[in-house]
Amino acid sequence: MRWIERLMKRGGSVRQYSELSENWETCLIGEVRKDFPTVVVGRKLLFSEETTAAPKDFELHELGTRFNEEIYRGHRNRALQTYDKVQKRVRQLMAAQYR
Repeated sequence: MRWIERLMKRGGSVRQYSELSENWETCLIGEVRKDFPTVVVGRKLLFSEETTAAPKDFELHELGTRFNEEIYRGHRNRALQTYDKVQKRVRQLMAAQYR
């Protein structure tokens, strides 16, 4: 199930998804990273060649953290607003990539 489906689902609290939103792989940022791997780039771990799912882009990192907090607190409407901001930022990054 995608994040927009979780957010739009009637009944129940979005808080039930807080475990998913706490992990960069399964959170909203992880979802858009899978959709756009060349746009939402993970960052390198210090002293390692591994790349984490945490986004290199500062704004996406902040939005992902905010989204997690909103899910944890059960704020569906705020999470939807942040979802829209993430989608907008990804479009901005895509546009910049093709300039």
